[in-house]
Order: sequence, then C-alpha cells, then structure tokens
Amino acid sequence: MATQQYYGHTVEGTAVFVGEEQWRATARVTQGGAALVQSCEIGIFRTRERAMAEGLAWGKRWIDCNQCPGAGVGQADGHAVLSDAEGA
Repeated sequence: MATQQYYGHTVEGTAVFVGEEQWRATARVTQGGAALVQSCEIGIFRTRERAMAEGLAWGKRWIDCNQCPGAGVGQADGHAVLSDAEGA
C-alpha cells in the first residue's frame, strides 16, 4: 500500500496480486482517521507500483471533485461513500 497526504486527507493506493503480471488497484480516502470513501476496483495493471499509483491518483481526483470548494464538479467514478452525512 502507498499512502500520501493531500489537502488534509490521507490517500491510500492498494495493489492486490491477482495473477502473473496482474495487480488490482483500489483506493481509500480518510480524514482524521475516518474513512470517507472506498473505491471499487479501479483496474488491473501489470505492476504493483502502477496499481498503487493509480489508486493514489483516483483518491486525489475524488478529493478534488468532492472535498475542495470550487475545484471540480461531479464525482470520481467507481466509489462507495462511507459517510451518512451526505449534503452536510
């Protein structure tokens, strides 16, 4: 797992080995220890490093679109929001 701090959030990019030269990428975004979003499968990549990097990129896009005022409209694809505070 690769972890980066981004605009006060922790972004985790995870790679899970699924077969020869196949790594499944997922991501999670947390803030203050609370999970805000967990991605569905982002894709399958040939290397562990690429899968983790794609997970980090997905998490940063989600933050840009959903948490930074005026930074974007809409949501990153393939996510499951873990908070009940929608619209708050």
